[in-house]
Amino acid sequence: MRRRIYWSVGLGIVGLLLSEKQTYWLPGTYLRDIKTSALAVVGCAVAGFLLGCVAEKTLDERHRRTKILYWLVVMAIFGSFLGLGKGVPLDTTVTVFAWTLGVGFGIGALQYFLQRPKTNG
Repeated sequence: MRRRIYWSVGLGIVGLLLSEKQTYWLPGTYLRDIKTSALAVVGCAVAGFLLGCVAEKTLDERHRRTKILYWLVVMAIFGSFLGLGKGVPLDTTVTVFAWTLGVGFGIGALQYFLQRPKTNG
């Protein structure tokens, strides 16, 4: 559990630092800047927690399958940060989302086939 928390805190800080490229911290933008920073911290912390789950050893087949779902959620979060924004066309957003989900599924499937569950014995 400690590793998951470390991943969450670490990626939450990275999210805060990356969100600063969209914040101005001028008197008229404080509320928007706080929302942007909070969304980035929470999104990256969730992604970090899921990456902490992915990094753990698998004990059974069920945990192996859920890692594919974890990768899909992590890449969906990453894709939303890449594809959404002011002035970004919808087709670009959908394309970025589809690519990141495809990459997430590919990584999850690769890990599924390469990482065998631990056997006791």
